[in-house]
Amino acid sequence: MSTQKFVRVENGKVVVRDQYQGWLYPIICSTPAVLADMNEEYIVVTLVDGRIMVCSANGGDAHYYTGRASGGGIVSARWQGEYIYTQYRDGSADLLTRYGTTHRRL
Repeated sequence: MSTQKFVRVENGKVVVRDQYQGWLYPIICSTPAVLADMNEEYIVVTLVDGRIMVCSANGGDAHYYTGRASGGGIVSARWQGEYIYTQYRDGSADLLTRYGTTHRRL
């Protein structure tokens, strides 16, 4: 039986925990985190500076994205299937690919 993993933000830091809330490993971000979400393969982290970080589920291969400039910065990002649902400060939203490109504006 494989260990289920969950991701949490604790004091601006991202921590991956197991199903019993035991600490597994940290995810290192360039700036403090606000929100984190995980699917089977990847983690998406919303940062305080309005960017998102997408990395593999073990914390490697991190990439940072700003979304579209007219949105005024990303305030939340969550997995929606294979896409990242992003909401901007101006209230608009997009579905992004894990590579940061816009799949569809909402």
